[in-house]
Amino acid sequence: GGQELGAKDKEAWRVAVTLDFTENFKLDYTFDKSKIDNVPTVTSLESTCGWSSCIRTAFGAFLGGAMDAAMRPYVTTKRPDDVSVNTPFGLWERANVEGHAVALTFDLNDRQSFKYIYAHRDMMYNDRQDIDGTPVNSITPAPGFTWGMNAYYDRKTTYNMESHELQWLGSTERLQWVIGFYHFEDDGVTRGPQMFDMFGPRAGFTTRSDYSARSNAEAIYGQIEFMVTDKFTATVGMRRTEE
Repeated sequence: GGQELGAKDKEAWRVAVTLDFTENFKLDYTFDKSKIDNVPTVTSLESTCGWSSCIRTAFGAFLGGAMDAAMRPYVTTKRPDDVSVNTPFGLWERANVEGHAVALTFDLNDRQSFKYIYAHRDMMYNDRQDIDGTPVNSITPAPGFTWGMNAYYDRKTTYNMESHELQWLGSTERLQWVIGFYHFEDDGVTRGPQMFDMFGPRAGFTTRSDYSARSNAEAIYGQIEFMVTDKFTATVGMRRTEE
């Protein structure tokens, strides 16, 4: 498709706003967004042998020999200037990320304040790559017997997270403290159709590698700093987390 392998296209924005409702109550808000639309780097075939075996040995003299003969013209030990791939829909690495953060601060007086912090982030990532190193889609070692030669994947990941945090901050002439509560949760799903018909059992054979992860965490914490002298400060802290 004339794609320039290894090309990078990245954009990012960030907006920050501060709103003072009163002298002792304010809101800080930030929004950030980034987009990536890259083309994967060159994937070339260096050898028809791997770390434990060769194509000809692994698949037998008949099939392995036919596969080796089809692949060998594309073997190179140097970084090529261009390669031919057999993925019909192009290759890419794409990501779209958006994040929001809010901080509300209320000053009780000159020495004490309460703060609430909220964050949310969404991410979409999609990468498609051809990893067989040749433009050969299939071979026919014998009449009526077709064997696929593809090895590529098309992985799609969605992820989102959200967090909440409450803090009480204060100080005296010799004492400073922060006491807080934190909550975090996230959820991610990856769906990864793969065409590995190079490894059988037939041309056009596809598999899937789908997985997901979800977490939930809460924590309480506190820290106290006491100025014993002008040159010596003692600090004590504690945090308890459940996930």
